Amino acid sequence: MSAQVNAGWRSYAALPDSTVTGTLLQWDGVGDADHAPRPLLAWLPPSYTDSD
Repeated sequence: MSAQVNAGWRSYAALPDSTVTGTLLQWDGVGDADHAPRPLLAWLPPSYTDSD
């Protein structure tokens, strides 16, 4: 299964020894005046389905 990725989100590059199942997405540069920009990760479990 492949999740539909919206603008801003990109697929997280999994390492070869990763044990993550499902889909992991990354949005870079999340922060504000009080917090340094950092990546935001969103995990979609294997049972996730698009609701189109």
